[in-house]
Amino acid sequence: MVLPFADDRLLRENAGLLAELAGRHGISAVQLGADPAELVVILEDDRTYFDLVAFEAEAEALLHHGVRVTSAGAPGAHPRELLVPAPAG
Repeated sequence: MVLPFADDRLLRENAGLLAELAGRHGISAVQLGADPAELVVILEDDRTYFDLVAFEAEAEALLHHGVRVTSAGAPGAHPRELLVPAPAG
């Protein structure tokens, strides 16, 4: 089954839930990307690509919409707006 892509409104409305998911996968910040349904994330140093993929799969299951998750350091990643800030402390 192909999911429709999430729009910015849906991502903003679910920022709190995405923050919880991000924390479980060692993601310290989530930003809206320049492309539709794109989330640009910052992974903690001890995390891997597998954490990024798991976050994407769980976000899609939660939202019932497709998302594309890209690491902030990847070529072509263009973050434009902070969605989920890094945790305090």
